[in-house]
Amino acid sequence: MVYTRHPRRAWDGPDGGFEGSAPLALLEDWMANGRHVAFRIYANGPDDLPAPLRGEVPTLSDAKDDIQYWADAYLEDHRRLVEFLGARLGGSPLLAYVDIGGVGNTGGEWHFSPREAFIADGLDDETHLALVRAFVLMYRKAFPHARLFISYEVIAKAWSKRQEVFALLRENDVGIRDDGLGGWPFPERSPSAGTWPVPVRWTEAPVLFEGGGEGGGVYGWTLQGKQPRQILDWAFEQAHPSYVNIGGSATASAAAGREMADLLVEYGRRLGYRFVLLSAACPRKIGAGRSFVLDTTWANRGVAPCYADRPLELSFSDADGAVAAKALGSPEPRTSQWAPGGTVRVRTEFRLPEDLAPGRYVLKLRMLLGDPRDPDASVAIASEGADAEGRFTLGLIHVR
Repeated sequence: MVYTRHPRRAWDGPDGGFEGSAPLALLEDWMANGRHVAFRIYANGPDDLPAPLRGEVPTLSDAKDDIQYWADAYLEDHRRLVEFLGARLGGSPLLAYVDIGGVGNTGGEWHFSPREAFIADGLDDETHLALVRAFVLMYRKAFPHARLFISYEVIAKAWSKRQEVFALLRENDVGIRDDGLGGWPFPERSPSAGTWPVPVRWTEAPVLFEGGGEGGGVYGWTLQGKQPRQILDWAFEQAHPSYVNIGGSATASAAAGREMADLLVEYGRRLGYRFVLLSAACPRKIGAGRSFVLDTTWANRGVAPCYADRPLELSFSDADGAVAAKALGSPEPRTSQWAPGGTVRVRTEFRLPEDLAPGRYVLKLRMLLGDPRDPDASVAIASEGADAEGRFTLGLIHVR
């Protein structure tokens, strides 16, 4: 997957509007070549805004390089861009996630410094909550089916409104981005849960860990003398990430992909959830139109929960290999409850179609992503034996 971030001004096209902008061209080119993509829009200061907007958005009296991000002109300009990108990219299953930036004077991290200047200009807890709500609802409306992430700073800097902010994120299915594990220091001293909520909140919301940038060393990964493997071990232990960003530039990311390939494969096998089908048992005979229960055992060998409820699909193939019928079922317990590092026994009820002709069928099982942008997309189960569509053969079943 390819991730990119650009300042707001970079998204303006040569003829006005957003057509023909460099970031859009990059994303669409990658998608045309079958790559999954993700992006962030940011603005650290007036120079990151398009020229017509620089005079319209108030800057802070004591910090001339900072923007009053809650100004109407700023919000409406950002909304126009987000709505355009949602209409253009949001319907593609190749859009893996969108990182909600656009606010804060450090890479769109929702970081306000010096805080006193922002407070003097009207940033209180209520304004912060309203600002987070405006951006979260803006992005969710534009990207109803894509995964969303936002910096953990929106929680840490919400002060008295921390619980309300996190509830807003949960309600709108927004995960948490953690840049450099809570701002470090790594790993000798950990910040408190109030200033670094990720180790507490990872059970409730997916985590995007970002370890790239200009930190020096191996593609920006040598931080306080620690090497990539140490950093990843710490990230997996503390943040339980579902996604990891590496690199810091196109050149660094390409080099990391070539020279760190073995490490990326190794840690990729632990990243997020990793479902393994261990066993399955079902009746040998069943009547058309009848219900039956499939008993399965699964393991989650990843470091994170799934966070979403995935359906199971049974297919019935005839002697020629053609799928004669399909049935969907909701596993119990739900996939969002399959804890990392453990196994779970699952019961799933299915109902055969009334019009399924009597005979013997090959019974196959797979798990679907449940993504309306690609209803046939399946979860890549980490067990050997799946066919090209992600189905596992369970055996023969006699339909009466």
